[in-house]
Amino acid sequence: MRPYRNIVVNIFRSAPVAMLGVLLAGCGDTPPPAELYQIDSAEAPALRSSRPCKRSNAQRDAFFGDTHVHTSVSTDAWMFGVRVTPDDAHRYAFGGEVRLPVEGSNERAGTDTRTVRIDRPLDFVAITDHAEFLGEQALCSDPDSGFSENTLCQSIHNERGRSFRLIAQIMWPFTFRYDSLCGKDGAACRAAARSKWLENIEVAERWNDDSDNCERTAFIAYEYSSMRMGSNLHRNVIFRNNVVLPRPVSYIEAPREWQLWDMLKSGCLDSGSGCDVLSIPHNSNISNGRMFNVDYIGAGSQKEQIARNKLRMELEPIIEVMQHKGDSECRNGVAGVLGSEDELCDFEKFEAITNAIRWGDP
Repeated sequence: MRPYRNIVVNIFRSAPVAMLGVLLAGCGDTPPPAELYQIDSAEAPALRSSRPCKRSNAQRDAFFGDTHVHTSVSTDAWMFGVRVTPDDAHRYAFGGEVRLPVEGSNERAGTDTRTVRIDRPLDFVAITDHAEFLGEQALCSDPDSGFSENTLCQSIHNERGRSFRLIAQIMWPFTFRYDSLCGKDGAACRAAARSKWLENIEVAERWNDDSDNCERTAFIAYEYSSMRMGSNLHRNVIFRNNVVLPRPVSYIEAPREWQLWDMLKSGCLDSGSGCDVLSIPHNSNISNGRMFNVDYIGAGSQKEQIARNKLRMELEPIIEVMQHKGDSECRNGVAGVLGSEDELCDFEKFEAITNAIRWGDP
């Protein structure tokens, strides 16, 4: 039995507003047409094999994996000195070795490293590099692209851990890309993102065990990374098979979560291509209580509100409960939440740690 919908996923100095206004000056582009994010059923690839596994348990088995992994394809991982490729990440997930940076060694990224290996190979993995800046990172990290001296690329290469220029793009409610790198219509970055997305698909396909041995499952996936107005509204978007969107939908194209659901619904679920997808709310404990707001902006009638709720239930039937940043299901002290304090809500809270760390520190 292959792990997918039948599993319960138990997974494992803010920028001043004035600065955002400065960063926005001279930047902006019109969102690309939705057709760029829809599958052409006539050109969809053949579905992965659906033959049953040799080992099959009618009572179902528990599978263990990871649905949130970043590589050097993601700008934040790159700025923390990670040079692991998607191929490397799959190797590590399924029992091989990988080299990670030594803490505080960003100045020598890629050279000052340590070798690590997982104690027990995973049953499944989804490499969820950020859709946001996928093209920007590809252009900036390519020595032959001609953008090594670009201001945004210099920000990615020289700033340690976080770039205010990038954070502005996923915090500001009016989305934009930088003309100097992406062009006035954003096409250069979309093209680079498309190329990198195809590479990630090829890597996942190569690592996925499509035989009836079913020894490992490599999902094709990405992370939608909204930090709208400072609230973490990230989602891990995971496809069931190898029929996937031609390019990932990011916050730049869908600045509200229901726009993401709409594009996944129309581009994937309703495409007639065999595409199937889940959007899993991620790290909701630092969403300022907004991950599960009853928010009906743009849906005025009761009928429209019901339709939006149904859409979310279809795309987001499960949520992330636990991962390396702490639990994602509760938080003490959130205004409007009824009930007494829960001592277990303070378990390994990521926010409590990061509040004491200034941006740019190791």
